[in-house]
Amino acid sequence: MGIDIAPIALRGVDRRLVQVAAMLKAQHPIAYADAFAAATAKALRSPVVTGDPEFRRLENDVDIIWTTET
Repeated sequence: MGIDIAPIALRGVDRRLVQVAAMLKAQHPIAYADAFAAATAKALRSPVVTGDPEFRRLENDVDIIWTTET
């Protein structure tokens, strides 16, 4: 299955999103891409759906729906 047929909405990056991602990255030892995922979730007021244990560090900043037992 290619990304073009998956039910995924692509979002652009603006200055505010970069600032929020940078703030999260500065506050937590997380990957830069994970910081953008969390910043996008905050902007959309939606949870991050993940099984990546790195997101445990962000549980106070964003809502997380875990795909595996944590």
